[in-house]
Amino acid sequence: MSKKEFREITEMLEENYNKQMDTRILELWYQEFKDYPADAYQKMIVEIIRNEKFMPTLAKMRELKKPYWFSVEVKKIVPSEEEMNYLEELLREFK
Repeated sequence: MSKKEFREITEMLEENYNKQMDTRILELWYQEFKDYPADAYQKMIVEIIRNEKFMPTLAKMRELKKPYWFSVEVKKIVPSEEEMNYLEELLREFK
């Protein structure tokens, strides 16, 4: 996530709680979330705004931080009988 995206999203939090974050604290937060996708960070901020009465600390945010791939939908693929036979043959070659 870019610093610009991070700042825009974090501003929602500041505006909601009517509290400006110090630049040093913002930098700590950015270091924690810079590798996080912007859309996942925004979803987390929206959930905080919906559910928390008080401005969260970085420690609270870290508790809520989930790997972004948790939200990725995983589809189960069932191989055909032909594909299974092929895979079994490959596995026998490595034994």
